[in-house]
Amino acid sequence: ALVPYKPDAILVNCSQGAHISRAIQKLRQCFKGRIGAYAAGLGSPAKDGGWKFPLREEEAVSRYLSEVKQWLRFSPTIIGGCCGTTPRVICAISGIMKKCQRGAIDDRMAVFC
Repeated sequence: ALVPYKPDAILVNCSQGAHISRAIQKLRQCFKGRIGAYAAGLGSPAKDGGWKFPLREEEAVSRYLSEVKQWLRFSPTIIGGCCGTTPRVICAISGIMKKCQRGAIDDRMAVFC
């Protein structure tokens, strides 16, 4: 439905990683342009207006990155974090992107905070 509008990119966001993984796979099947994902992290809103995290941060980062690695199979060009992620998640995503072999990921790969 969006292809006739010639978008620069189509992203899926603000959903759990497993849902994003399925969505990005379907998106890649029907759109050959730039795609990306910003999944929700494992945190949730706290009553004081901040965020609470049920896991140790290292474990939360590890779980998020396992989803990111699944997304990489579909050559996304934009990857980030949505609600419930932390700066450490973004730094870890950046680290994965730097380790990707040239050619495995589109040269236009971007990671935004």
